[in-house]
Amino acid sequence: MRVITGKPDTPTPVFGQDMTAVVFSPYWNVPTNIALDVPGLEYAFRRRLEKEAEFFASKPTNLEMVQKLTTLLKFASTLPFPMVLWEVQNICYRPIITTMDELSQPAQSGDEAAKHLFDALAQLRESLRINGQ
Repeated sequence: MRVITGKPDTPTPVFGQDMTAVVFSPYWNVPTNIALDVPGLEYAFRRRLEKEAEFFASKPTNLEMVQKLTTLLKFASTLPFPMVLWEVQNICYRPIITTMDELSQPAQSGDEAAKHLFDALAQLRESLRINGQ
């Protein structure tokens, strides 16, 4: 099967030497002369977190939503700027506390699904720095 790459006026370069090494996924940093739009990035990511918090609050027993929000919060903690999370905390506070209270007895009684969700909610609560009761 013939393969044609490039165009006649811009042909694909041909490498004609022996290779001794290849670097896949080389280390790369954003050049220092490229400035981050910190206020814009913080706003956009905060709004995304608030939307995910509202989804979580509507169905706090959905393990997938709990894990997704926890993952986003962990990512937020790695950003090179601070995030304002008080709205996310306010949205999540009651659903976390209420659901953990409801799951406490089944989780202690050996219900594995309840224990798994309880532990995931505890991790989310910790990520949001919400004190348990």
